Amino acid sequence: MPHIEIGAEKLFTILGLPITNSLLLEWVIVLAIVFSIQAMARKMSIVPKGFQNLVESAIEALIEFMKGTLHSEKKQLSIFLISRHFS
Repeated sequence: MPHIEIGAEKLFTILGLPITNSLLLEWVIVLAIVFSIQAMARKMSIVPKGFQNLVESAIEALIEFMKGTLHSEKKQLSIFLISRHFS
């Protein structure tokens, strides 16, 4: 069976580097994440509410899932740190 591959559409170039639609969307998403985290960090409180509560709940659920899967807090911490390093 032949291998079929569809490349991303080239929109323009900057200094000889092609900018594709996929790359542009990635930049937009990264900027949206950065700005939302900065906005959330300015409004942090000791008792979370709103978006801060949602983010803290999601992180807490991820940590509890990792505890149940790995059965070791040391492994959980190392996996969490490694995943943060490569993201």
